[in-house]
Amino acid sequence: MAIESTTTFKRSTFFKTHGVALLFFLLLSCVFYYPALQGKVLEQSDIIQYNGMAHLRNELRAAGEESYYTQNAFGGMPTYQLGAQYAYQGVKTLDRLIRFFTSTYRLLISLSNNLLHFTIESKNRF
Repeated sequence: MAIESTTTFKRSTFFKTHGVALLFFLLLSCVFYYPALQGKVLEQSDIIQYNGMAHLRNELRAAGEESYYTQNAFGGMPTYQLGAQYAYQGVKTLDRLIRFFTSTYRLLISLSNNLLHFTIESKNRF
């Protein structure tokens, strides 16, 4: 009987201490994220600046033209960083192909590693 009572005591103190820690972290995260729970959002200045720099490009694009230079940023700069659309998209097509094949290659390597691990583990079990 002495062993059962100490085991019960250890379990109850374990749950009490871990429960207190869990409640503490839950309360801490609610306090920390209280503005987000109210629906507030951080102001992202880089997005605001991008919208300002791309404004002229967007106006021209709506009119059916494409601008490869903007005067809204740094006294003027090319719009390739702002998403210019070129008539010939060969580099973009090549980039998409490379990304597709490298991601497929990574997937195949991952699957083969998992299959090899499963095969080795199943042989070790029997």
